[in-house]
Amino acid sequence: MGSVSAQTDDWSHRACVWRGLRHSWTYNHRCNRMGDYVEKKGNDFYSVHTSATGKGADSTFYNSYYSIVESPDVWFYQGSEGCELFGMEGELLESTNEVMIPLPDDVKTTAFMTAVINGFDIKSLAKADKLQMFNVSIEKPEVLPEQRKIRLLIKISMVDNCQSLECETFNNKTGYSITIHYLTVCADKQNIFENQDFSNRSYTWDKKIINGALNETRIIQGASSGAFNTSLVGIQSFGFTLNKAHWLVEFDNNIQPHEYKPIEGTYSYDIEQSFVEWEEGMKMFSAVPEQSKFSSRRKGWLTMDMDVVFLQFKNAKIKHGEIEGSMFWLGRNEPANDVNAISTKLIK
Repeated sequence: MGSVSAQTDDWSHRACVWRGLRHSWTYNHRCNRMGDYVEKKGNDFYSVHTSATGKGADSTFYNSYYSIVESPDVWFYQGSEGCELFGMEGELLESTNEVMIPLPDDVKTTAFMTAVINGFDIKSLAKADKLQMFNVSIEKPEVLPEQRKIRLLIKISMVDNCQSLECETFNNKTGYSITIHYLTVCADKQNIFENQDFSNRSYTWDKKIINGALNETRIIQGASSGAFNTSLVGIQSFGFTLNKAHWLVEFDNNIQPHEYKPIEGTYSYDIEQSFVEWEEGMKMFSAVPEQSKFSSRRKGWLTMDMDVVFLQFKNAKIKHGEIEGSMFWLGRNEPANDVNAISTKLIK
């Protein structure tokens, strides 16, 4: 278990809430690096996307989704916590990370508290492997009154493997660095209301038919008093489990807001989740066809889940946004910490 302490002067009345990503390569790869998150530097917010393939070169195309929220009645703290997972291919690797956050001086220990995931970054420390399982969750914050601190637990689990011709034959060791970005929210209970919505879906594919992104429109019920004039949704946990380790060509994991009705207290939104193993035309029409001609297809099945947090605010301004970008990676099993694996854009 890791532990880190935050500083009280990092709290603010303005925050950026991550709503997920769309990530795609032009043909399928092992995962050397993949991530998407929002971070705060000074008074500015930035959207960061990371991407690196294994042996083959390729282009990355991505969309990052966020919501800016500002309220004089709500305190926000944005931070990140990382860990390193080492083991053998096919093993379950787990980490529970503890974050201790001092409360601002004028916040009561009985105040409302919650936390959401503000993004993630999966980075290989040794070699690129194929993902089989990845799960991240943030537990409900626990207030320690005597210490005037919030105790936050971030749980990470993953399984990766290789099992294909491009893998090192006698090297079954694996190692990944995982960084989880988080946002902690606290306010007097009369100024905010919270509800949750859990989604789970599964699908199969074969070498002839592939399922793309699974979109689902959902409606969540909150407080119906009409006292909360604005609202947003965030992600408290997400994950996927595959029947075996697979190459990846596209990963979608995001939520899209539709309509909030303050009187009824309802919020409609879309969940988009998918792990795409192959796509039509990837051999011939990729960014690097001389390399993608060796790409392959495998059949499989998948389960994905997401725990969505719905927050209603009595007095807040909210703006939704999207960042779109592209990157190029030379492959050749280059180290995932290279600067070309990172795309950073200012959120305006």
